[in-house]
Amino acid sequence: MKRNKIILLLILYGFMANAIPLDTSFTYQGELKNSAGIAYNGLFDFRFEAFDASLENTGFSFGFFIADDVQVTDGIFTTQIDFDGGAFFGDKVWLEISVRDGNSTGGYQTLLPRQQVTATPYASHASFAQNIGINSVSTNEIINATIATADLANSSVSSAKIVDGTIVAADVNSAQVQRRVTTTCPAGQFMQAVNQDGTAVCVAETAGITSVTSAEIVDGTIAAVDIDNTQIQQRVSTVCSGGRVVKSINASGIATCVFPTPSDNSVNSTKVLDGSIVAADVDTNQIQQRINGSCIFPEYLTSVSQTGNVVCARMPIGVRIILDSTGNVGANTSIAIGADGNPIISYSDFSNAVLKVVKCSNPSCSTFNTPIALDSAGSVGFYTSIAIGTDGNPIISYYNDSNGDLKVVKCSNPGCSTANTPITLDSAGDVGSFTSIAIGTDGNPIISYSENPFNNGNLKVVKCSNPGCSTANTPTTLDSTGDVGTFTSIAIGTDDNPIISYYDGSNGDLKVVRCITSSCSLFTSPQTIDSAGDVGRYTSIAIGTDDNPIISYSDDTVFGNGNLKVVKCSNPICSTFNSPLTLDSAGTVGRFTSIAIGTDGNPIISYYDSNNDYLKVVKCSNPSCSTINTPIALDSAGVVGAYTSIAIGTDGNPIISYQDLSNGDLKVYSCGDANCSN
Repeated sequence: MKRNKIILLLILYGFMANAIPLDTSFTYQGELKNSAGIAYNGLFDFRFEAFDASLENTGFSFGFFIADDVQVTDGIFTTQIDFDGGAFFGDKVWLEISVRDGNSTGGYQTLLPRQQVTATPYASHASFAQNIGINSVSTNEIINATIATADLANSSVSSAKIVDGTIVAADVNSAQVQRRVTTTCPAGQFMQAVNQDGTAVCVAETAGITSVTSAEIVDGTIAAVDIDNTQIQQRVSTVCSGGRVVKSINASGIATCVFPTPSDNSVNSTKVLDGSIVAADVDTNQIQQRINGSCIFPEYLTSVSQTGNVVCARMPIGVRIILDSTGNVGANTSIAIGADGNPIISYSDFSNAVLKVVKCSNPSCSTFNTPIALDSAGSVGFYTSIAIGTDGNPIISYYNDSNGDLKVVKCSNPGCSTANTPITLDSAGDVGSFTSIAIGTDGNPIISYSENPFNNGNLKVVKCSNPGCSTANTPTTLDSTGDVGTFTSIAIGTDDNPIISYYDGSNGDLKVVRCITSSCSLFTSPQTIDSAGDVGRYTSIAIGTDDNPIISYSDDTVFGNGNLKVVKCSNPICSTFNSPLTLDSAGTVGRFTSIAIGTDGNPIISYYDSNNDYLKVVKCSNPSCSTINTPIALDSAGVVGAYTSIAIGTDGNPIISYQDLSNGDLKVYSCGDANCSN
C-alpha cells in the first residue's frame, strides 16, 4: 500500500444502554479504499494516536491505541478504541490513523489528514447537565451510594427536591449517615451500642451492674479469678514451716515466711542451725566467701574477689620446665601457640624413633598434659615443624627416616590427644628432611623441605589441597642448582604467598625464594642474600610488621667460631635487602636459630651457644634489628639449648622449646617479660 492510494472513511458510533456504567472506550467505523476507489478486504492492523492539533507533526499526543487484525470487508471495518480516559478533557481531539497489512510486522503507513473526534450523545447530555442544572440528572443515572455528603454543598438539597420514599438504605453512605436502628434486644438483655448499618449490640442485663446483694450471688460462684486483688485480699494459702513466721501477705494470698528476729536485733550461735548458713546467705559486700582457687607457679596471688575466686598474675621471672624426660627426647622441637593461648610442642623421641607432641595446660607451660606419641611406624619424627590450623587443631610435618619420606599428621583436637592417620606427601627418593610448615590464607598447609644431597639435594615444596592435608598437590622443586634446600624455613607473606629461606650447601650461601602463587606452583628465581663465607645454616624466617621478611641464620665461616647473623629484607618479596648484621660473635654461637616478631614489632631470636652449651636469646631494639639488646643466656645447667623454637605467648612474653642434651630431656623456657630479660 502506498500512502497516496488509500482513502479512509471513518464513522464514529456511540451508544448508551440504561443501567450499564460507561467505560472509556468508543466505537469507530470507517471505509478503507485505494485512490482508484477499490475497497480493501482482509485483516489489517490500525494505530490510532490522539492529538490536540489537526496538522501532521504538530500538537501534543495524548497517547495511542493499536487494534490488530481488524476485519475489513468491502472496505468497511469497525473497531473499539480506548485511551483509558487520557484523551478527552473537554477540548477538541484529532486522531492520526496508521495502517498496515495484518500479516505484516513492519511499520505503519500514516493516513492523512487527521480525523476530528466529534461530540457523542453522552457528551451532549453532560453539557446539558452542566448548563441546565435542576432535574438534569435522573435517579436512573445515579449509582447507589455514590453521592456522599462531600458531594453536596451546604443546603443544596431541599425537601422539595426529594421525592417521598425515594431514598432507600442503598443510597445512604453509612460511614457518614446513621441508618435506621433495626434491632430489638430480647428479654434479659439491653442495648449497649448501635452499628453504622442500624444493627444493635445487645448484652446481658447483669453486665455493668455496680452493686450486687447477697441474695443475688449463688453460693460458691465467686472464684479467685473474679476478685480484683488490688482491692480485695485473696485467701491466704501459705503455711510457714521450720520455725519461720509470716512476714507479709501479698495480694494473691501468698505469704512471705522468715525466721523470727529477736527484739534486740542480735543473732548468737544458739540461734543459728549448724551448717544452715550457705553461700547464698552471705552478703559479699560485707563478708568474704570461702577462697576456692589457687595460683600455679610462675603465677602468684594478687587478690581475692568477694566470691572467693583468686586473681593470679604472672611473676616477672623466667621459668625452666622439663616437659619430657623419658629417654633421649626433645630433639627437632617446634612450638606454636594454640587457639586457647596454651603452647603445644612437637619433637623427636630418639630413644624410640617416634614423633611426639606435648600440650601445655596454661600459657606459661608450668603445667602440661602427658606427652603423646603420634607416629611410631618405623624410624620417624625427625625435623618436625608444627602449625595451628584454622580449625584450632595442630598439624605437624616431619621426616620418615626408615623410608626417606615426607610425612604429615593432623591432630583431631586442639590438645592433639587424638590424631588422624599420618599421611605420606612425598616418597620420590630420599626426601622430607628440614621440614617447615605454615598455614595458607585458604586454610591449607604448605611445607618446605629438602631432598637429600646424596639423592639430588634440591629445595622442594608441597601444598596441601585441604586443611587436614589428606590430599595434596604435586610437589614442586624450587631450586636444584647444586646441593641446596637444607635448613628450610617458610612463612606466609602479606600478599598470601609463601617465602622460604634456606642454605645453599654447594656455595655456602644464604638464599631465599618467593612464591608468586599461594600454592608455589609459580615462583621467583632464587635470590642469594648472603655469600660472605660459609653462611645460611639454621635459617628461620618471619614477616615483620612492615610486611618485610627478616631471617636469622648461622655464620660458620671460621670453624669453631660461628656467629649469629640476621638480614632484613627491604621489600615484601626480598628482591632487595639490608646488609647482613652480626648479632652475637662471642664464641661458637648462632646454631639452631628461631625468630619471632614481638608485640612491639621488634624481632627476638633464640639460638644455641655451642661454645658454652647455653640456650641464648637476643632481642632487637628496632624492627630491622640494626640495634639490639645484650644477648642473654637463659639456661646454662649442663649442655642445653639445641633445637630451639620460639613463639610469642598471648601475654606478649616469648616461650622457647629446646633440648637438654645432658639428660636427653625436652624443656621450655617461659620468659618473664617481652624482652626475655628475666
